[in-house]
Amino acid sequence: MQKPRDILEYRIDFKNIGVDTIQKLLIADIIPTHTTLLENQYSGHDIKIEIISPAGTDTFYGDIGGSGVELDSSGTLKVDVFKIAKPSYTVLEPGVEGRLYYRVKIECPTD
Repeated sequence: MQKPRDILEYRIDFKNIGVDTIQKLLIADIIPTHTTLLENQYSGHDIKIEIISPAGTDTFYGDIGGSGVELDSSGTLKVDVFKIAKPSYTVLEPGVEGRLYYRVKIECPTD
């Protein structure tokens, strides 16, 4: 059972299961109510992206308000994967997959 002040990590998996190259990859996720998105959680950055290809795993980082990462007024985290992963990745080839990570803290009503 989760309780106030606990930290939760979210992982969103993505994969190109098609036969065509993906030219644009935007991920949007609503931050749960009564939680706060934590900053500086991944090597001093707010989010982490791993891209797994036949050549290996590449890791990239992004920050809220930086290129490719936005937290809008409705509480939706929006990530443009290729803005964060360029110049290494500007497309997602068939069979390539990845993961987006972020952390939130459950709010405490007395804080």
